[in-house]
Amino acid sequence: MENNKMYRITFRLNEKEYAEFNQKYNQTKCKSMSSYLRRMALNGNIIVYPEEEWRAIRRAISSVANNINQITVRYHYSKQLYQDDIKDLKNGVDEINQQLCSLIIKLSQIK
Repeated sequence: MENNKMYRITFRLNEKEYAEFNQKYNQTKCKSMSSYLRRMALNGNIIVYPEEEWRAIRRAISSVANNINQITVRYHYSKQLYQDDIKDLKNGVDEINQQLCSLIIKLSQIK
């Protein structure tokens, strides 16, 4: 991004507005207040999704990836696929699907 910012925009907030602004700013991972304001002004909303829910999705994806690797290694040694492995894989994919559907529903409710 360009570093030669030429224009300055200022505005004033009362105490309640400033407290609400600060609370929202602190929930983001923006590097600076200026960056936060610029993103909000140019792009609209900054959506913060709970970190523990992201971790659950990443954990589920990682679990499925590990299962695929284990199944592959086992297949190379025995040349057999086991129904329990396939069942575990399907369950993992279903869990990911549920979590992503929940995320989509929450995002669709944002106005």
